[in-house]
Amino acid sequence: MALRILLVLAFGLLARIQAAPPRVAVVDVDLLFREYDVAKAKQGSISSLRERLANNPRFEVIKALQVEIAALQKRAEDPLTLGSEKLGIFEKIRLKSHELKSLERDLKQEAAAETAKIDAELVKTTRELLSEIRAHISTYATSEGFDLVFENSGKTSSQVPTLIYSRYAVDITPPVLAQLNRDR
Repeated sequence: MALRILLVLAFGLLARIQAAPPRVAVVDVDLLFREYDVAKAKQGSISSLRERLANNPRFEVIKALQVEIAALQKRAEDPLTLGSEKLGIFEKIRLKSHELKSLERDLKQEAAAETAKIDAELVKTTRELLSEIRAHISTYATSEGFDLVFENSGKTSSQVPTLIYSRYAVDITPPVLAQLNRDR
C-alpha cells in the first residue's frame, strides 16, 4: 500500500516537473554575424581584396587600347586618308585589336581565378565565424539554463521565418553580441 502511494506521488511529481514549460530562447544569428567586430574586420579585408581586383591597372591599358583603335578606325574612314596610308592603318588596327583581345582574355582569366580564391576565403571565413558564434550561443544558453534556442533570422524555402511565435522565448541576441565583442 505504501509503495502504491509512493508511486502515485512520484508520478504526480513527475507530471508537475514535466508540465513546466522549457526555457526557450531566440537568437538572431544574422545580426550577430553583421555586428560581430571580428566578422566586420574580416568582411572589410575581403571587400578590399575585391576592390583591388576591380581596380586592376590593366583596365586602364585596355581602355587606352580601345581609344587608340577607335581613333585609328576614324582615320581609316576619313575620305582624305590616302589608300596606301589606309593599308598601314588597317594593319595597326589588326595588331592593336589582337593585343586588346589577348589582354582582355588574360585579365578575364586572372580575374576569374582571383574571384574564386576570394570566394573560397569568404566561405571559409564565414564558416569559421558562424562556428565561433554558435559556440558562444551554446555557452551562453547553457550558463543561463535555457533548454532550447531557436534561430529567428532564418527563412524557409518559402521565405517564411522558421520561428513565428514562442510564448516563453527570450531574445538572447544582445547579451551574446556583447559577449562576442567583449571577448575580442
